[in-house]
This record gives sequence, C-alpha cells and structure tokens, in this order.
Amino acid sequence: MSRHSYTFVLEITPTSALTHGAGNNGNEQELHRRTYNVCRDGRWVQESIACVSGAAMKATMREHAGLLFLQLAGIGELGRDGLRLVFKGGRMEGSERAAAIDEARRLRDLFPVLSVFGAMDGAMIMRGRLQVSPVVPYTDLTREAGLVDLAGAEVFPGMAPLPHHMIESPEPITYYRHDLKSSHAAALLPAAERKAIEDLAVARKGKAATKDERREANESMPHAFQAIAPGTPMVCTLRLSDANEIEAACLMLALTRWIGAGGYLGGASSKGHGQCKVRIAEARRVVSVGGPVPVAVGSHAALVSVEGVNPGAEELALRYAEHVRANAEAIRAELLS
Repeated sequence: MSRHSYTFVLEITPTSALTHGAGNNGNEQELHRRTYNVCRDGRWVQESIACVSGAAMKATMREHAGLLFLQLAGIGELGRDGLRLVFKGGRMEGSERAAAIDEARRLRDLFPVLSVFGAMDGAMIMRGRLQVSPVVPYTDLTREAGLVDLAGAEVFPGMAPLPHHMIESPEPITYYRHDLKSSHAAALLPAAERKAIEDLAVARKGKAATKDERREANESMPHAFQAIAPGTPMVCTLRLSDANEIEAACLMLALTRWIGAGGYLGGASSKGHGQCKVRIAEARRVVSVGGPVPVAVGSHAALVSVEGVNPGAEELALRYAEHVRANAEAIRAELLS
C-alpha cells in the first residue's frame, strides 16, 4: 500500500463563545494563552495570545476517530485499559508490552487510530503520523509576525485580518449554578428542609458567605469563563506524514464527523460554548513524484476527490470500514483481553 503526506489548512470561526481553560482564578476560568516573541518596529516584545492548543485539537480529532473505530469494530463496551489505549494511546506504567518492531507494525495495521494519533503503552512507543498546530486567531499581529501556520494557503479570502485587540470577549461570561431555591422543584422538598434552608439564608443575610455556607443555604454559586469572542477568525493546520490510504481515511473521517457534529472546540459545550463554522481552506496530498497535488477545497466531502490520484471520498470511507470490519475479531481480542 503506497504512502503519501497530507496537509489540511482549516478556517475555524467560533459561532459561540470559545472557552479553552488553562486553570482557575477563584471562580473564573482563565483562557489558555501562549507567549510569543514578536518584533515590532525593530524591537522585540512578548505577546500573550489566546488560542486553542494543538493538543486539544488533536484530542478532539482522536475522540471522533476512536468512536467511529469502535463502532465499526462492533465494540459497544470496553474496559478502562482498552479505552485508555484507543483514546489516550495507552499507559507508560504497568504494561507488559515489549518494544518490538513487528509488534508495532501489527498494531499500526490493526489500529489506524493508534498509527495516526500515536501510542505509548509500556515499552511500546509509536509516534503518531499526525502533527497539529495550535488554533491561532487570524489577526493583523499574528499574520504580520508569521505566527499563523498557513502552509502556503490563502485563508479567509476577501476578509481583512481581525484587529488584534478584538480576540477576547471584553467581560467574562458568568453563570449561576441552578439551585432549588429558584426552582419550581422546591415545592417537592419536605417542609422541615425548606424551613432549614430559609433559616440559614436569613441568618447570614448581609454577611459574606463561605462556599459551604452557600451550599447549606442552597444558594447559587457564580462561575465565570474568559472567552474568545464569537466570530474570531482562527486557523489550524493538520499534517499527516507518510500515511497509507487507511490511515488517511481515519483522519479524514474524523474531520468529517467533527465538522458534521458542529465543530465544537474547547470546554462547556453543554452550555453552547465552542461551536464553530469550519471551512477547509486547502487540502494537499504530496505524491512521491510530481510534487503537491491540490485537492478541491471548501467542503469536507471533497477531501479526497482528486480524479486519477485518490479514490473518491465515499470509496475511501468504504475501504476504511471494510479494513476495520475485516480485522474486527483481532481488534476485539486485543482490546478485550
């Protein structure tokens, strides 16, 4: 089976607040930021720029790829070690797996997910074939300083880069956890419990409350998120190196499923955060002779539709499904043992 390298440049535009946390300051989740050295007017300065880490983007792709893989293999229930292998690549300790070339080759063939995203199980370390850039805002500063990995692609045609100061929402987004006190369900509480809650609330009226006191009084606890503002143009580049068509299909189908499911990135998706509009600005497959081959852009369905070079998207998806189903018994034996 021949091997090729692929490059996908994604335009990602959040249609709701994008919250990708890097810790908490009290009840407020702080945004993930990266510090870049930038030359401005001949002088070097450091800029802290909100973005989504490449690790988070890769984990999102891996989750969609892993769920499809298990579905095709007919696995509806899996133990902790099996889940850890598929979705996290295994574990460094406690595995008896040896570092053998033949074993690594066998696992790469059985588990395209591991081959694409990598594995590290005991002494068995498989480097993933996929490299993912951070998801970086496309602004006047990041474009001018070359901080956006465009891989030679034209992104957001006809649109000027965003003014850099507009990346983040001006104020954190604050929520209050739903409490029984403001709910119609409060009527279901026994009268004695209702009275105890009300007595606690009255007793501390006008006084600062601790977390435990708030909980006992059944009051809402505010929590806030720093966020990348909806509408912020962002760019991410995926590079898949030395991959066969089954491995390429694994990534392409994960990408397709992610886009089709709403393109969610970051946290708090249950609150509607992180939904993104995604456009493939460029997709290339590099062949061994003749150099880069451009692929139709703008639609995930056209990822592999270069006539005479790659099979059509539907055919490739079928080949991937056939490959996993043909090896389903061995896959189940490996994961369920």
